[in-house]
Amino acid sequence: GPVWLHNVGCTGTDDNLIDCLQYSYLTRSLPSYCSRGHSQDAGVVCSEVPLDIKVRLSGGTDPAEGRVEVYYNNTWGTVCPTGWDLRDAHVICKMLGYLYAVESQSLDFYRLYGISSSKVRWLNNVQCNGLETNITECLHDGWFEHSCQY
Repeated sequence: GPVWLHNVGCTGTDDNLIDCLQYSYLTRSLPSYCSRGHSQDAGVVCSEVPLDIKVRLSGGTDPAEGRVEVYYNNTWGTVCPTGWDLRDAHVICKMLGYLYAVESQSLDFYRLYGISSSKVRWLNNVQCNGLETNITECLHDGWFEHSCQY
């Protein structure tokens, strides 16, 4: 089949491939290497983590605050606070239907919200840019990879 897009430049926040900037379409002239068949076709490897991850806040004085807990693999677990900042908190708040986070708790948060009854620590070193809509879109050390000491 034809090469439909060339030099596609997505930002990572695009919802659809068509939203990305394209250098050329089929109707424009393509570079010579695009006419060599499909040896230069793009590929992708998708994350195996499902996007239906659930989050909740526990131990707070109202529903808009608390210890972050993540439901993954049929189990509620927590997030280690290493590297946790306001950008990470923004993503959690958006997942819960809030506009944005006003504060991020990372040091001694267990004194504020108590220690989780779950012994599972799902994520560590979460690094969101704040534009993600789901914590699974953020960089982290991997599921169940952590060095939490609590």
